[in-house]
Amino acid sequence: MKKIQSNIFKFLLYNLLIVFFSARFFLKFFNIYFLILFVLIINVFLYFLLFRDLNPILRYFNWKVIIVLLTIGNFFIYPLVDARKFQPGKGSAGDDALILSANTLKTTGKLYDVMVGEDTPTSPGPGWVIMNSPFVLLNLYFLFTVFYVFIVCITLSYTFNKTTADLFLLLCSTSMVFWELIFNGHDIFPLSAMLFVCSILIFRYMTKSNNIILIAAIALLTGVISTSRIIFIFFPFLLSLFLWKFNKKNSVLLFFIATVVNVSLQLYYYSVNTVYQPLHLFNKALTNIDFPLIISGLTGFFIMLFFQYKNLTENFQSWNKSIFTSFLIIFFPISVGDLIKNNFNFQSWEGANYIIPVIPFFFLYIILELNKFLFKNDNPENLIEGNLIQ
Repeated sequence: MKKIQSNIFKFLLYNLLIVFFSARFFLKFFNIYFLILFVLIINVFLYFLLFRDLNPILRYFNWKVIIVLLTIGNFFIYPLVDARKFQPGKGSAGDDALILSANTLKTTGKLYDVMVGEDTPTSPGPGWVIMNSPFVLLNLYFLFTVFYVFIVCITLSYTFNKTTADLFLLLCSTSMVFWELIFNGHDIFPLSAMLFVCSILIFRYMTKSNNIILIAAIALLTGVISTSRIIFIFFPFLLSLFLWKFNKKNSVLLFFIATVVNVSLQLYYYSVNTVYQPLHLFNKALTNIDFPLIISGLTGFFIMLFFQYKNLTENFQSWNKSIFTSFLIIFFPISVGDLIKNNFNFQSWEGANYIIPVIPFFFLYIILELNKFLFKNDNPENLIEGNLIQ
């Protein structure tokens, strides 16, 4: 009975985070009849995912093959999608912020002395722009999003097993937001992927290891990734807080190194630019959500953080679920707030993208909950208890 209730909860949550947020795609590019068909198909899929056996499907689903197909497909599709932005009301300029900022490395190197449009400032932070500049400078931007899908899959395959990576990519394919971001070159899935990978690396290596070089490298990566958006400055704090329960020394090192890297990069580019464009996201949050609601949300977030920390146990599922819950509390109100502000106009609902940082953690939460029938060649307790990633 408890398992059935848990599956029903996951069923409803999946419809909320995946099906509801996919509505924009169908109402923007097709019509409501395609959306209804999508809802029916996804819910049949969910039924088999939660209450039956997906092994027959997974037997013919290989994440490496899908990555190759995505790479070939994006080589042709990305230029076509990118060209649509020159048509009024069509396409997306989501890739331009990163591309224009990275291109300044050939001239001024200031990153933020150009804007995407007259009323569209740049959002990606400095460490993230510099890290991904090779995709821009080498004219390989069609590989950008696919590369990070590969990074997530190889991390999951190595950390757990191939089935985990297969199922993760299969679940991603059920989200129309994922497909839209794959082909329009927006950087929000790549940055979400790297936040997810940092979380896995920290639990795998920093809860037990005393290898100072490895710890410093992971902390440095976390600091760079946390510059991806100005609001992710909380990310080192969040991970350090949860890590404190397992390894206090590594928790301090993670917080110190990642925060110093983040703040140093932000301050340097703030000092050399007349306008530090990434800061506009704070104003955007205040516009989408009234100030009293932000205070209420922050209060709820810290209360939830206290209970997450208190109930955190020494297994990866507990770790992953804690971060998933924390991200959900932050990004769901911002995303839905954007929809409300736009009078429920799904076609122009940019905030649908804001839920993406939650999605990788949500998918892995589901996968690990389903491990008892998905991972028949492994000891299920290894996956839940974290023995495979120590």
